[in-house]
Amino acid sequence: SIVYRWAEKALEATSRDTERFKPRPTVTSRYLGLFSIAVFDAWTRYDSMANPVYLKGVERRPANEHTDQNKEVAISYAAYRILSEYYFSDTS
Repeated sequence: SIVYRWAEKALEATSRDTERFKPRPTVTSRYLGLFSIAVFDAWTRYDSMANPVYLKGVERRPANEHTDQNKEVAISYAAYRILSEYYFSDTS
């Protein structure tokens, strides 16, 4: 699924970041945790029951928009944005 592909990118970026900057394990685990939450929160807007962890002020999408394609776009946008923020040296 799209989540697995983005998670693989997150782990690759984490690996490169660890080699370059030698962050403490707590920093790395926090980045991966926030990545997972961002992806989950994006997905919740396309589910009729799920509640986001941090996302506030964003309405659920209408039921007719709860398609796999729309979920993939939302997840990809969230994943890209958060990975670009935390792993800025790998944005290209």
